[in-house]
Amino acid sequence: MEKVKTQIVWLDWLRVLSTLAVILVHTGANLNKQFGQIPITDWWAANFWQGISRFCVPVFFMISGVTVLGNDLPIKEHFKKRFIRIVLPFLFWHCAYMLFNWIVRLKAKPMDFWQAFKWIGGQFENYSSYQFWYIYALIGIYCILPVFNKWIKNASQNEILIILGLWFLTFFINNKDFWGWKFTIDLPYNSGYMGYLILGYYLFHFTPKILQMKSVSLLLFAAGVLLVLFPTFWISQNTGKMDLKFYANFTPGVLLESVGLFLMAKSFAFEGSKLASFRNFISKNSYGIYGAHLLGLFYLAKHGLHFYTFNPYLSIPLTALTCLIICGIIVFLLKKIPFGKYFAG
Repeated sequence: MEKVKTQIVWLDWLRVLSTLAVILVHTGANLNKQFGQIPITDWWAANFWQGISRFCVPVFFMISGVTVLGNDLPIKEHFKKRFIRIVLPFLFWHCAYMLFNWIVRLKAKPMDFWQAFKWIGGQFENYSSYQFWYIYALIGIYCILPVFNKWIKNASQNEILIILGLWFLTFFINNKDFWGWKFTIDLPYNSGYMGYLILGYYLFHFTPKILQMKSVSLLLFAAGVLLVLFPTFWISQNTGKMDLKFYANFTPGVLLESVGLFLMAKSFAFEGSKLASFRNFISKNSYGIYGAHLLGLFYLAKHGLHFYTFNPYLSIPLTALTCLIICGIIVFLLKKIPFGKYFAG
């Protein structure tokens, strides 16, 4: 099937929700890690916002599955387009965080050429900011995307289902950290984030009838959230420290949550929304917002707005929404600079 080229409103809303969810995750992360050191009601505020937002990265990949899979561009055009759209903004924000790390964290420590060279290399190796792991994964996927595009363009529904079935197996067989066992089957080509792209493509083009029911999508999302929230609490309580394994992107709860939200967005469609301008603004600038948001959270905290400003049930979403809007405005203004559209994201 060919890639759909017209604007898809519900995909834009998914992009907005996923961008906000990433910021929610990072807003409450430090509070979340203080299990046993803060009142349990405050910890539950962080756990709630973390748990209900874990769909963010999988849904980003599922959106990419809809928008790029099946789009069989000439390989030269493919890499040129991805370099401009993905790599250039990444390099800009990576350098922005390196400058921040040098000025703020290292107090502008003088370095000779060799020290600076090694330090910059370390920043790229270990990420100048931890959210860039996603960009590294995305770049890796786009490097092999031409192969998958040729395959999926000619694949039948059943052939796609077989690949997805093998990918689902990796959730249970090869997830050693989650289950705690040592047994694995080597399925390197059927695991990882490419599975989420294929899943998004499949659900967009071939959604089974039972999954088209709004009640089913709501149930899947709710079940996913519960499978993230309560096991996290129970295991953390038993061990006496925060356990993050149920937050991982390749766990049943996060998978159900992501599929449920994707199907909800598709079912409800969000057509004719009064927030169309806001949706389009955030969706258009989402990549740049993703790049900028940890700087935004840092400086918001410096000015007194953070997860513990007041009741964390309210301060976490307020901080995240404020960061979303401010970073969106910054990216929008950067795009007004000559050539800014190429690096701002």
